[in-house]
Amino acid sequence: MWTKASFLLLCSIGLLLTNVSVSMAACEYGPLHLEPVGGQNRYDPFAPGPFSLISVFRVRSEIVGEFCEIQVTLDMDTGETALKGPESQRLRFDWAGSHGYRQANSWKVTLNEQSSEALIKLRYESGQWLPAGNYQAQLNASLAYADFKSDYMVPPDTLNVRVWVPPVSKVQFYGLSQQHYDLDMGVLNTNKVINSVPKLWIQSNSAYQIVLTSQHQGRLRHQSDDTRWDIPYDVLFNNRTVDLQKLKTVLPFLSASSGHSVPLQLTIGDTRNKPAGKYQDTLYISIEPHLSLQF
Repeated sequence: MWTKASFLLLCSIGLLLTNVSVSMAACEYGPLHLEPVGGQNRYDPFAPGPFSLISVFRVRSEIVGEFCEIQVTLDMDTGETALKGPESQRLRFDWAGSHGYRQANSWKVTLNEQSSEALIKLRYESGQWLPAGNYQAQLNASLAYADFKSDYMVPPDTLNVRVWVPPVSKVQFYGLSQQHYDLDMGVLNTNKVINSVPKLWIQSNSAYQIVLTSQHQGRLRHQSDDTRWDIPYDVLFNNRTVDLQKLKTVLPFLSASSGHSVPLQLTIGDTRNKPAGKYQDTLYISIEPHLSLQF
């Protein structure tokens, strides 16, 4: 009897299971959409902080169905986390976002009915030294799984990403942080050569020009401010004589520079029959990107 009862109980359970059915809700998916959030697209190589530029984009899809979701892959047509620019240069970025994760050179994010959109950030690290110009790539959004059911085919989307690196230039004293330097020339003698002037450090991501201006047009003025006692002097800029008698002297340079030092040399003119005292002049040195590249 016990053996028979056990057999009947098992049969009853088996019959119960065969009567269970599950009804799956239908899923509906709209096409993927990419769109920028905000309009900033300028990268400054001299910008402070960890990132010179952060671009934000939104990816979204219309999803209907409580348990329905899709995983989306975002990547660039360059095959890397970078935009292409002049001279085959690359403007690198890092993926970021509150939802999703990085995988190799792409970003993965899951969308569902409750979270049908996500924000993705492209963070461009500061300090990338790049030629001036436009940098661009095509941002792609597509399904992460190639074998996704054809009944729910979700069209991909693309968006052209463009970043402008403007012409920028910088000049400073080599190894010094201050923008002003007081040069003690000692006792002035005719034809005295002064090599103790700090070198300049120049950076420019495009053609540039150096502008030099002398407060007294290339003359050291006596403390009495009497122009009769002016002592002329010459400046040698990178072994190039500068005419300081002009209101300003412009020295053009046709090549960019990621950074190089430039020596300065002063030569004192005729000091005969000049009264004792202090003499001084102020020499202003500035740098400008070539205006033709201000696009």
